[in-house]
Amino acid sequence: MAASSSERVLIVNISHTEAPRVLKAQLDKVQGARGAGKAGSARASDELHLSDEATEMQYIKEQVSNLPDMRTNLVKQFKRQVEAGSYEVKGSEVVDSMFASALQGQTGA
Repeated sequence: MAASSSERVLIVNISHTEAPRVLKAQLDKVQGARGAGKAGSARASDELHLSDEATEMQYIKEQVSNLPDMRTNLVKQFKRQVEAGSYEVKGSEVVDSMFASALQGQTGA
């Protein structure tokens, strides 16, 4: 490593027993310097800034996750009807649904 005329290079040999103490001292020194730069702040903090689009997407995701699951409501409704013996199947609707499914399969839709 070449040093310019204004730089000083200091090479220090540290034993493995002294390394933890030296590293802690350096860490404390760096953290102290960070804390000194913030008046009235006892601790440095990280910040995250989201774009407007990311903030909007996060809001939409939260709103969607709070929506009730309609399929669950339908399942509960049908389950109650079946248990009560009041659920009726109309044969014509079943046949229409089967034909519609078969036609969709043939057309690739």
